[in-house]
Amino acid sequence: MKFTIYEWQRHLPLRVTPRSSRPEEAQSAMPSPLQRFNTSTLQRFPGSLSDSRRPLTSSPTRSTSAFTLIELLVVIAIAVIICALLITAGGKMVQNSNIQRATSERDQLETAIDAYYHKYGYYPPSNANTGNAFVNGLSNQLYYELIGTTRTNWGSGDVFEALDGSSTISTQNIINTYGVGAFMNSTKNGNADDTIPAQTFLSGLKAGEIASNGVCNFIVTAANSDSVYIPMPGVFSLAGRPANPWRYICPGTNDPNSYDLWVQVFVGNQSNLICNWAKDPQKNVPMP
Repeated sequence: MKFTIYEWQRHLPLRVTPRSSRPEEAQSAMPSPLQRFNTSTLQRFPGSLSDSRRPLTSSPTRSTSAFTLIELLVVIAIAVIICALLITAGGKMVQNSNIQRATSERDQLETAIDAYYHKYGYYPPSNANTGNAFVNGLSNQLYYELIGTTRTNWGSGDVFEALDGSSTISTQNIINTYGVGAFMNSTKNGNADDTIPAQTFLSGLKAGEIASNGVCNFIVTAANSDSVYIPMPGVFSLAGRPANPWRYICPGTNDPNSYDLWVQVFVGNQSNLICNWAKDPQKNVPMP
């Protein structure tokens, strides 16, 4: 049997596109006018719509970040607390540094005094002017006895010169200041045969550890002390700080068979007594 084209098309199976059983799905499947009006249309017609009127173009929302007043106050409060903690920690570090410095100086002096004793069989003498321990301890000849001196005659009386050449003092000033006529650790006339040559037991003193009143030298502590505590007004260390000398008496009050060596260092309102009869600093105790 022969079919015409029209009849042959009639016998072809019919393709049926399934439709959604739900009206809303059918509507959603249909493209909206806005979807058909895509960016390709705008590209074919540049300038047809401004950027603000393009339906598919959305500009991102810009968020402006800024500190509120409460947040700013919180930041300031935290900064103040941190600064306070740092200042407190720094103050404690300075306090500990001063005490450690004075303790180290005490140990150095004790070593030198013990070496002096092992050579001569006695400890360096102390001020013999009066029986006042505070005055004697404050002004003592420990500097010259531990440094060592040479006794010479320059035509106007005997003069004692430190072995390192740092200081000279006349016999008369020794009598007036220390109540003795000479230093024990001294070489007479540049090394006479009848004397034991002087020896240096203490060396390497820094500018902050030596003070002078224009007549004689003193061993002082380089630990920073409270400016209110000035035991020797008008006397300054070679570093320009108010002099706070190491006190020394022999025989000692705390150890009659030996000597007393001490210095008082103020840190704020607290006194710290660094001495040879106690290993640890004595806080807020009366001066010996």
